[in-house]
Amino acid sequence: MVSSIEISQTTSLGSLNDELDSDFYKPLGELDNLELYYARQPRFMTVIGGMKNRLVFRIQLYKKSRTRAWFVELTEVERKFQGFGIMPKIYHYLLSHIDGLILEAGSHQSPGGQGIW
Repeated sequence: MVSSIEISQTTSLGSLNDELDSDFYKPLGELDNLELYYARQPRFMTVIGGMKNRLVFRIQLYKKSRTRAWFVELTEVERKFQGFGIMPKIYHYLLSHIDGLILEAGSHQSPGGQGIW
């Protein structure tokens, strides 16, 4: 059963360059003028994307033991970019560009997130 959650519509994610200051992220590619980066550890993965030094989205994923699927724990989208269907494109891109990636929806979702899954 999926639980509905409310997310503040005033999300401002900040600067892309601030996120990339560490050696944590590796380039993943580009989609619709968004630069995509990811950081992958054995059980956690973060994917970020931005343009013109503006962080547009952040996805946090985790992997439960004994499963191949990555669970979407948190997705944040800069307010200006919400409502344009960006996340389905991002999920599709990730599935086609990260070998063996299987995504599974988390158990708590915003109404917009429920519409995707």
